[in-house]
Amino acid sequence: MSITMKHFIKVCLRRFGFEIKRYKQLYIFECQVDTWLKQNQVDVVLDIGANTGQYASRLLANGFNGDIISFEPLSDAYKKLIENSSKNKNWHIAPRMAIGDFNGEKYINISANSESSSIMPMLPLHESSEPSSKYINTEQTKVCTLDGLIGSVIPSRHKSIFLKIDTQGYEDKVLSGIKDNFNMVKAIQVELSTIPLYEGQKLYYEIIDFLVKKEFILYAIGQVFTDKLTGKLFQFDGFFVR
Repeated sequence: MSITMKHFIKVCLRRFGFEIKRYKQLYIFECQVDTWLKQNQVDVVLDIGANTGQYASRLLANGFNGDIISFEPLSDAYKKLIENSSKNKNWHIAPRMAIGDFNGEKYINISANSESSSIMPMLPLHESSEPSSKYINTEQTKVCTLDGLIGSVIPSRHKSIFLKIDTQGYEDKVLSGIKDNFNMVKAIQVELSTIPLYEGQKLYYEIIDFLVKKEFILYAIGQVFTDKLTGKLFQFDGFFVR
């Protein structure tokens, strides 16, 4: 039985862990978000948990030309964030802080890979599934509610907000800190967990229930973190719109 060249290439690539699929832009999560942004005018993107600016950089590279305000609590990541944003006049960096449900200070756990850092204690399953997420240090950070930043760090001219939340188990605290200004939020991208990875975190169905009660609908989902051994989905991004 003859084998086509196309099938032969696929088989060869699979041996090295690669897969070829037809590119369908409409159904790729990042493209779904970008398409919504192009079709719906927002005043500002609030980049919560910016790390070194990966998310904002991607938005800008894909043609977003609105304002972005990035928030990051880790001092080392914050320095790189300042550097990475320096050449774009629409990309603004808030003072170093975490966003939560109170105004004060907290210690944040620093992971070896930086991106898994969290105010929440990490559970063993997370570390065993991704050893680079191991906590290696802590540092103190200021914590503020988004409500408390409207009119100062977030200029009062912004009335239509796209909120991106990547806070490693602290997502519900970010959302709980928006009591008076939720009507300004038109879309939310939030990282959701299917199982507990951080002690005390809310799981995906609890966050979704909260957002549905705020009159948001699920618009798109994107895979974030899958267990390498079992293939089980641990985290995914949910994109919600009014």
